[in-house]
Amino acid sequence: MKTPHEISKALDAFIDLNFPHSEEDVPYPTGHQNAVIGAADLDEGPTLVLDQEVVLSNLEEMGMDPMEALEFFDFNILGGAAGFANQPIYITRFNYEDIAERASPTCTCQKGQAGPEGEEGKEG
Repeated sequence: MKTPHEISKALDAFIDLNFPHSEEDVPYPTGHQNAVIGAADLDEGPTLVLDQEVVLSNLEEMGMDPMEALEFFDFNILGGAAGFANQPIYITRFNYEDIAERASPTCTCQKGQAGPEGEEGKEG
């Protein structure tokens, strides 16, 4: 496993290689380098993209329970970055199986109306 310092050096190289004309520093929250999944080129310059679940997991590994981690993330990480340029983007990954498991498989469409997959409702 790479150390935070090694990951930070690799992130700096990643930014230099992918955004060679950027003069802006690209901030990221200390201790969450392992959450970086990429970068986006926004008007303000390059912005790192982090996996929110990894950040929350990191906070839990620091001793917070899940609710404390979420509150800390909302207030200190998201709230503390408001108004500053080039702040990271935090994403929640799409997991089709998880969503499909929670969604109701039944269609309540009326005959003649398109259902979720574009199929017309059937008479019952």
